[in-house]
Amino acid sequence: MKAAKNIFIMVFVLFFIMHCGDKVEKLINQLHKGENIAREEAAIALGKTGDKRAVEPLIAALKDDDMEVRRDVAEALGRIGDKRAVEPLIAALKDDDMEVRRNVAEALGRIGDKRAVEPLIAALKDDDDFRWSAAKAIEEIGKPAIESLIAALKDDNYIIRRYAAMVLGHIIGDKRAVEPLIAAMKDDNMEVRRDVAEALGRIGDKRAVEPLIVALKDDDMEVRRDVAEALGRIGDKRAVEPLIAALNNYALGDGLDEQESVMVVLGKIGDKRAIPALVRSLTKWFVNVRAGETLEKLAWHPQSMEDKVHLLIAKKDYNTLMQMWDRTKQVLLKDMESDKFSVVYYAVNAFIVLDRKEMTSKLIDILNKKEAESIADAKIIAGEYLNCGNFELRDAAKRFAKKHGYKIIPWADVPSRRWGSW
Repeated sequence: MKAAKNIFIMVFVLFFIMHCGDKVEKLINQLHKGENIAREEAAIALGKTGDKRAVEPLIAALKDDDMEVRRDVAEALGRIGDKRAVEPLIAALKDDDMEVRRNVAEALGRIGDKRAVEPLIAALKDDDDFRWSAAKAIEEIGKPAIESLIAALKDDNYIIRRYAAMVLGHIIGDKRAVEPLIAAMKDDNMEVRRDVAEALGRIGDKRAVEPLIVALKDDDMEVRRDVAEALGRIGDKRAVEPLIAALNNYALGDGLDEQESVMVVLGKIGDKRAIPALVRSLTKWFVNVRAGETLEKLAWHPQSMEDKVHLLIAKKDYNTLMQMWDRTKQVLLKDMESDKFSVVYYAVNAFIVLDRKEMTSKLIDILNKKEAESIADAKIIAGEYLNCGNFELRDAAKRFAKKHGYKIIPWADVPSRRWGSW
């Protein structure tokens, strides 16, 4: 019985092989002699069979007159994964059609042969839509591409330097890239520096901490933001004091995304030395919400009535603020007397969103006071009043504008801090 069963299995396998062989031969014949659609279907089917006999016919079909056939042929060669296809696919990286080039790059990534690395790096100069495919293919090839990518960090073309940094950051765990990337933090191109910072953060090697700390003073705001995020990924406490210093150096309205990134990073590192700077940031109107979230992440609790009110405003807890209105008002009136204009601006906007008519005269008074002290500051406040939806404040702003010869331009979009918007 067992012998008969084995014979049956052998016959079945032989039949299957012969049947598949016939099918492959028919598909190869169709690949060369069929109509366009038939050739496409043949290429797709041959790729799914994985049969090595299809490799040479598919390589020949990379020169098919029809773009869609060439596209499907490239994908089929990637599926089969035979290294005989590498050189022909490299040549096809110069195909006239971008969709074909994209499939060729993806096929080379699947095959994973080191010979494709240099041609793929050179192909990064191509159209934006294709670059991602080339970069992804290099990433799939992985560690065999490291040395070539390191060399590409010094390429004359900044686009190649950018993508080299990006791919190095995604081949995580290979420390050979760290020192070359650190050197590339001094690249003349800010986009390259941004991608280098991200790559160093992804790799997570602590050798990058001090160079990244230095780069927190980069001339470009977006570079500084990406540097802060890289330091957050690495999580080294050496970054805490420099990040705090960076947070303390922003003027009103400057670097809002950057400030929020720094706050998120400080919360991620989790060092309580950041708390005083974050508490001060509760009175920065544009970033106070993120400051409150970060403080709560650090398990901070208000130590005074001022802290409590500022945190409630950051959380937009209107009901609680109204339940304790007398204290809320007292804290914000004190803020309006601050020597720091950013704190005054914060209090003004807090009163606007809280919608208390009794505060209208106080808000007009602060405009008049600032007019006497600093026309520039008064102009900022008048801009808020003009567009806040309170008619008395709007009229006060118009009087100020007329007196000083300013043109009134209402905001195109309704801001979130209109009167009573909470």
